[in-house]
Amino acid sequence: MATHPPVPSKTGDLISWGNTHGSHLAHGIAHAAKSFSGLTLVVANNSSESQRLTEEIRYFFDGDVFNLPDWETLPYDYFSPHQDIISERLSTLVKIPQSKNSVLVVPALSLQLKLPPANYILGHSFTVKVGQTLDLEQLKHSLIAAGYQAVDGVFEHGEFTIRGAILDIFPMGSDQPFRIELFDDEVESIRWFNAETQRSTETTDSIELLPAKEVPLDKNGIRTFKQRWFDFFECDPKESPLYMDVTKQIAPGGIEYYLPLFFEETATLFDYLPQSCQLIFNENLEASLQHNWKDIEHRYEERRHDIRHPVLPPNEIYLNDNQTFAQFKLLGRIKTFNAPIKEQQGHHNFQLPALPSLQVNHKHENPLSALEAFLMENDEPVVFCVESAGRREALLELLERIQVTPQIIDSWQDLVENEFEFAITTAPIEDSFYSQSLNAWLISENALFGERIRQSRRQKQEKDQSENVIRNLTELTIGAAVVHIDHGVGRYRGMETIEIDGDATEFVMLEYADQAKLYVPVSSLHLISRYSGADTDMAP
Repeated sequence: MATHPPVPSKTGDLISWGNTHGSHLAHGIAHAAKSFSGLTLVVANNSSESQRLTEEIRYFFDGDVFNLPDWETLPYDYFSPHQDIISERLSTLVKIPQSKNSVLVVPALSLQLKLPPANYILGHSFTVKVGQTLDLEQLKHSLIAAGYQAVDGVFEHGEFTIRGAILDIFPMGSDQPFRIELFDDEVESIRWFNAETQRSTETTDSIELLPAKEVPLDKNGIRTFKQRWFDFFECDPKESPLYMDVTKQIAPGGIEYYLPLFFEETATLFDYLPQSCQLIFNENLEASLQHNWKDIEHRYEERRHDIRHPVLPPNEIYLNDNQTFAQFKLLGRIKTFNAPIKEQQGHHNFQLPALPSLQVNHKHENPLSALEAFLMENDEPVVFCVESAGRREALLELLERIQVTPQIIDSWQDLVENEFEFAITTAPIEDSFYSQSLNAWLISENALFGERIRQSRRQKQEKDQSENVIRNLTELTIGAAVVHIDHGVGRYRGMETIEIDGDATEFVMLEYADQAKLYVPVSSLHLISRYSGADTDMAP
């Protein structure tokens, strides 16, 4: 019985893995990546699976693991992806071409999305170093052309503000914003700073500024956009708010779905991959790609007749399932199957010993009786995997009742290098399994407490956006441009209390054309966000 599953030995090889359900798959992928010097591309069927695999592989793999999320908007939406998503995408696209001994996880839809040419991101990136000469006014225009937004206070990716000789900026691909201080026209210092407290922390010698959008809003980009508009659309461009915004260097919502207008040729993820690359995908991927394509075509048919918001044909923005699979043949491939497969050369089944039910029964006199019985009968080491340090302490307290005291071990590598009977570690493992490389059981919280209610990335994003909106509204000045999800761009005119049926309710007042007023209750603040155009003074 092989400890590690087989991997492709050369380009064009196809290996099959069976029994690859649950967290055991991430464990196997990590081993495949360790034995491969290039990039291991893992294609998930959807965004939630992609995020889960990324987290689990990161725990088992000591090299770089990064994710290329899809936009997490519906095809042809009129609003843009969250800036954090664009930041992660741009950061990942920069890393891919030179990646070695690393793992890239992508959802199926992200694999189908067409991309800007690789030279766009590098050509629109630049470095700021301590000691260099910097013209803040010229830099402001460069940042706006790169898609950055001038704001009063920097809180999110893609924002900057200039106050005297100080530039605050939250670059795409960075975990924190930076504060650049100038003495005359020379960069005197560069510091990270906390967006919440606005206090600067550690210093650095240089920062890299990636573009803030996947489309260029400089003169060349806008000129190409205007020229190519007429290659696809017959409607009067002056009737399109999107066209007019772009000509004013404003990035309207949903501009990403017009990416092909900004370039003579677009790219795909396969154009970014390094020469040394192996691919891992699930048997259901083809069905996922086909489902995505049908959804894209359906959305296109719904919106294709809107002359104010004309849309590009699907094949200009996405690869279909056949085009995607045609690219697979150029790579060494591992196809995974949920069920066991026939054992033959190039095929391998993961060995999954059965784990009895270990559910904690709080109504029982001994809630951990099932776990206690398993531990008494089992001779193999056991690792308890918990989600956080707080959950770890709670489980340790519970295990004391059956006289089990696990060693606290921080990382997978430490588990491999140390001997133990019982261990507990903080790891994003959803499913329990037996690790042949560790010769130990990994028991997740799910096995003990049932399915956790995990927030999806989109739920977390919406929560974060809601928190940001509430926080940011308190900082808005009267007359600032804001966007209502249904009514578009208006002007913030302050707060007003209105009595309805004897109850006083607080509303946000927005003003639109011809002095029309819109009153939004504070309970619906999630419908309002700050204007995301390049310059609020140019807001329509």
